[in-house]
Amino acid sequence: GVEIAKRAVDNAAYIAGSIGPTGLSPSELRRAEQKVTAAYTEQATCLDANGVDLLMIETFYHPEELRLAVQAARKVSKLPIVAQIALDNEGKCMDGTEPVDLAKEIIEWGADVVGANCNGGPGLIFDFVTKMVEAGAPVCTFPNAGRPQRVEDRQIYLATPENFGVYARRLYKAGVKLVGGCCGTQPDHIKRVASAARMVSPIHSPSPVTISEMDHHKEATPVEDRSAFGGKLGQQFVFSVEVNPGPGLSTEKQLAAATMLIESGADVINIAD
Repeated sequence: GVEIAKRAVDNAAYIAGSIGPTGLSPSELRRAEQKVTAAYTEQATCLDANGVDLLMIETFYHPEELRLAVQAARKVSKLPIVAQIALDNEGKCMDGTEPVDLAKEIIEWGADVVGANCNGGPGLIFDFVTKMVEAGAPVCTFPNAGRPQRVEDRQIYLATPENFGVYARRLYKAGVKLVGGCCGTQPDHIKRVASAARMVSPIHSPSPVTISEMDHHKEATPVEDRSAFGGKLGQQFVFSVEVNPGPGLSTEKQLAAATMLIESGADVINIAD
């Protein structure tokens, strides 16, 4: 699988080695802990040896099993480890652990990035992962495209790519560093996530401007003297009119619309995102 992924991306993307849960119940897990740990050790060793860029330990419902997987992987690999819990239908950890506490524990086990993935879609997962941010560690989330619903004998995910993009932007703004998609997400969902990432990416500030002692003592120009618009503020009603950017790269229609609006008395022209 790693070899196929390498050929497919041709050095244009990072490759994550995914490790999932056994599906055992907590009681079964206790009786088979050594065997389970050995299985995770073998899998992490194989992925590391074949050249993945990071290990993605994901979709674990039980924190105790997540601990076994993270600790086993950390013993045999120095790669970055992303560890994600899966939530119940109410958007909570299965054993009731609070998001911040769980995030801190996962880091102590040896993971580099914490988060939650899969169940319920971005709306359900949002509150949990944004609270994890408070722990101070990098946070990621890979929600699925909502819960599948039965429509004419088919199971269909109804979360649209547009909705996914809206939540991706909210997640980035809340401090989540890595957003992706799980069950039901398709290329269009990921395009929206990537677009949201570009919209909130840090912008490099220009070189700082040094203010001289003389400038520091200059009196600020009154707002009303700075521009015609400034002269209206606080004196009369002002209004802004939105111009739709429209499809394509041409700006002829938008410039014509803006000119017409200004001539008609608009004080400000704004353009939607």
